[in-house]
Amino acid sequence: MDFSLTEILVIVLVAFIVFGPEKLPDVARKVGKIIRKAKSIWQSVSKEIESTLSEAHSPANEQKPHEK
Repeated sequence: MDFSLTEILVIVLVAFIVFGPEKLPDVARKVGKIIRKAKSIWQSVSKEIESTLSEAHSPANEQKPHEK
């Protein structure tokens, strides 16, 4: 997700109006922590899914045809 400079400036301006100059640094810090945590969780879930899929498609897990 990419933001243009104009979008970033609008977000900062709205945040400045809503939270004020005193609270804005604390709010930005908390939002940064939340975003980092969300990215970490997303990466963990993504790795787990990839691992599960690769195990499911490995040759050791493929069923051999029954011989008569």
